[in-house]
Amino acid sequence: MTNKTLITALPFNGFYNTILAELPDFYCIERIEYIVDIDNFTDENEYFEAYEREFDKLWDSIDFKNSYREIAKKYVAGFNKLFNEHNSFSINLKFKSFYSTNKYNSDTDAIFCEISLKEATKLNDLARLNKNIYQTTVKERFTSYDGFISHYSNNINDWLNKPIEEFDHNELETLLLVAIKILEKNHSFYGNDFIYELEYNIYADYDEPIFIEETPQLLTPSNQLPTSCNT
Repeated sequence: MTNKTLITALPFNGFYNTILAELPDFYCIERIEYIVDIDNFTDENEYFEAYEREFDKLWDSIDFKNSYREIAKKYVAGFNKLFNEHNSFSINLKFKSFYSTNKYNSDTDAIFCEISLKEATKLNDLARLNKNIYQTTVKERFTSYDGFISHYSNNINDWLNKPIEEFDHNELETLLLVAIKILEKNHSFYGNDFIYELEYNIYADYDEPIFIEETPQLLTPSNQLPTSCNT
């Protein structure tokens, strides 16, 4: 087996309407609630004005493009970790690129990774051993319907006869989806959903976003007191 690598898309729900999209927001809320302490204000309006001012300052300083890119990298690492904890063989997907869309009605975010030919072959062998799950997954993903024209065969025999070296990123992603379904069948995940647990793990370990230049100068517990407060 050579050291040849292939490119795969990674099973990923994107950022739209997921907990991952809210990570910068959660960070800002926690940060501002800590530094703008309501107990230091005697006037409620002054508190809300300070909260909004400092929140906007922090929010406007976030580099969202690179922040989401870093989350995508964490997603790849988290995917490897969770998969390898439960699967009979390990994979080591390497982050290649992140695609972000602003047309969620017709497109979605995507993460692309390098996968070794050896690992892809193992995934292919696993899918072949679980032909019913493989066939169901192929039909779910690649059967044309009103509003969707598939450019891939939904006949499992075409997939079984195709050399793994010729699989593209969507076909390799299908093998990963088959492997995930097998894991979900045999192991317990949050909500019985591998991807949901992966997203939760990333949320739980999230630190902070990337800022455009540097973290903005915000109020501190020692300088946030307005003139109307008792000191």
